[in-house]
Amino acid sequence: MTMRPDVYRALLQAYDMVVQRNSYAVKRVSAVPPFELCYDESTLRLRERFGYDVPVISLELAGAPQAWTVPGVNLLKPWGRPVCMRVVEIGHDTAGAAEDEPAMVLGLDQLAGHPLVFDLDKGVVGCHTRFF
Repeated sequence: MTMRPDVYRALLQAYDMVVQRNSYAVKRVSAVPPFELCYDESTLRLRERFGYDVPVISLELAGAPQAWTVPGVNLLKPWGRPVCMRVVEIGHDTAGAAEDEPAMVLGLDQLAGHPLVFDLDKGVVGCHTRFF
């Protein structure tokens, strides 16, 4: 997932604050480029079938009746011992984000487990029975 700098910074700060507040002794570690928010894997608890016991993110999409939920298994990726949040800043390796950049672009990791349904007659896309 990529995000505009203003959204990206706010998300990383809020997410880390919630992880630190709700988890027991979760330890931050050095970043693994291009990812900035990384944790020591040995300090994270695993949940069977759902990956790490970390907060989910609910994205409110304009005009959508429901939020898009991204579970921890679709957010954190192990990179050896560190586990990093799979989100990068738009323009991270370029001159910067343009003014007309979207707030975020979902990546394949965030779409995993959400089979999409395309209703060409109605001109909508959705996940199971949720349409946006």
